[in-house]
This record gives sequence, structure tokens and C-alpha cells, in this order.
Amino acid sequence: MTETLTEAQQASIDLFFSLDYEQPDIPEGVERDRWERPLILPPGGDKKIPYTRCSTLSGYVENKKGLHTWDMRHVAHGVGLDPDIAAKAASIQPLTGDRKKDRLSNETLDECIEEARKVSGEHAGRDWGTAVHGFTEPGQEGNPRVPERMQDDVDSYWGKLHEYGMRNVASEVFVVNHELRVAGTFDDLYYSYAFGLTLGDKKTGKAKIHSHLIQLATYSRSEVYDPETDTSAPIQSLVEGDPAKYPINDKVGFWVHIPKGEGVTRFVGLNLEVGWDAAKNAARVRDFQQRKHDLTFDAHEQLLHGARTEAAWEALNGATVLEEFSGIPSHYRDVWTPRMTEFGQRRITELGLRAA
Repeated sequence: MTETLTEAQQASIDLFFSLDYEQPDIPEGVERDRWERPLILPPGGDKKIPYTRCSTLSGYVENKKGLHTWDMRHVAHGVGLDPDIAAKAASIQPLTGDRKKDRLSNETLDECIEEARKVSGEHAGRDWGTAVHGFTEPGQEGNPRVPERMQDDVDSYWGKLHEYGMRNVASEVFVVNHELRVAGTFDDLYYSYAFGLTLGDKKTGKAKIHSHLIQLATYSRSEVYDPETDTSAPIQSLVEGDPAKYPINDKVGFWVHIPKGEGVTRFVGLNLEVGWDAAKNAARVRDFQQRKHDLTFDAHEQLLHGARTEAAWEALNGATVLEEFSGIPSHYRDVWTPRMTEFGQRRITELGLRAA
């Protein structure tokens, strides 16, 4: 019989599907539940409910095996490099499988994992990306505090904006998509003559195109959310002047790639219509995993009925004398059908049986 998922189990699955959950994609001012999911007031609702992080949603249809293996390799390497981490992990009592009893042990193991990641250098690329991300936000052009080792990367970004005549309208804006019950923070909102208002996702590492597609497609169909008033507004309201003149482009988005140390920035166009189809599929998978009702049923009676029915047919097929046929209907009264009566009569005729 299929087991239904508890809310805690579903929250754990959500975290598994988003290995980037350490990233601050939910602003500090947004209320969250104990599993760090943002609590949002849906339209017409009177109670806040948890929305899925956009980075988590994309994970439902992504193949994370490679990323997960890469992460585990770094953890194993970090433990191997630092004997203190290994000793700390070894000192923990064996896990019992009881969530409450294992809470402290799990917290300590989580600490060991995070320490091992740092020792192995897993966070180095992320820290670089965070720094470059900050130096490429609106108002940061020409910032004298950019480290020399990052200067070419940062300059390449601003150079591309000037080359394309693009304007960075807003950055790090929290939005919600009520249709899919998803929330998150998009990187940048650009304006260009070619594409109008367009969302962009800046990355310094390798491409995760499927994830970028789903996230930007969802963001492009979202609204800016104010956690203080629990109200939403169109994304184009971020533009000064008449918002109606600047509809958001929900067909095209940008993966803005600033590869570490190369001094090159590329604006790669993304087909958000394909991404939106994938986002809806991801939401369906999520909803299926969260479904708790009508997944199972008690098949006991049907199975018994099937077994009795099969036995009745076998009795009809096996009978060879009239006395055997006469007792079958009463014995299998609970499953007897007119079709069985017809079959029995035909068998009696074929066998040439007559009453004494």
C-alpha cells in the first residue's frame, strides 16, 4: 500500500531538490515556516500559506545526479583533509531513524558536512560569484572597491550593457507567482530597445540552462510582492513613468554568463515559452508529491470477490455431472451473474446431461 507523505517529509524533498537552498533567494523580511518556505497571502485568501521557492521548483524536473555526486565528492574530500571533522562525525551515536531522537545528531552531522565543504573549497566559486554579483548591481559601476582579480570580469559586464544600449532597471526583487504558488528573487530586470523589459539571471559558473529557463519563465509571469502589506504589483511598476508602456517580456529572458576570471560577459537568450511549459510540469510533479488523498484504497473486498468469481468459473468448467452443476449457484450466490447461468446451461447441453 502506498504511503502518503507528511508535511515534514515533503519539506525534506523540497530541500533535496534544491542544493542551492543556502542562497538568500528569500529576503529577510519575508515570513517563513519552519522549513524556510516563504509564507505568502494568496489572492482572496485570509491565511498565509507556504509557497515553493523558485529554485526548488526547477529541481523537480532537473536531473540532479551529477550535481549531487559533485557535492558528495567535495564533502568526502573535506572530511579526508581535516581529521578533526572526521573525529567529530565519528563521535556521534548511530542514528535511530527517529526524527526527534536524532535531531541533535543530525544537526551535528550537518555542521560536519558544511565544514567539509569549506575545507574542500566547494564554496570558493560561490563566494566569487556572490562578489561579482554584488559589483554588477545597479549603481555599482566604477566601484573602486572591486578587487583587482575581479576587475576584468566586472568591467566586461558593464561594457556589454553599454555595447547593447541596455539599462538595468532593478535588481534583487522578490516576486510571487500565485498560479504555481512559487516565490523567489530575480537577479536583474533590463530594458533594451530590442526586447523591452527582460529578466536576466547572472551566473559565474557552468550553465544550468533548464533551471535558468524555469526560473526566469516563472519570474516573468510573477508579481512584485510586498511582505509588509501582503500585496502584489506588476513587475513593470518598477519602471519610472507609465508602466503600460513597458510590458514585461515573458517570451525572452537572458542567462548572463560572467565566467570566473575570463573577463568576458555573454547575454544568452532563453526561450521562456519552453521554460513556462517546464515550470507547469514541475508544479504538477510537486503537487503530485504533496498529494495525500485518494492515492490508496482498501482492495481487500475486491480481491476476495475476484477470487470467489474465479472459483465459480472454475467450478462451472470442471463440473461433469448434473448434481455438480445444481450446487454451484447456491454455493457462489454472492458472486453469481446471469452470464454464469447461461454458461452453465450451455455446458449441460453440450455434455448431454438430463435430470434423472
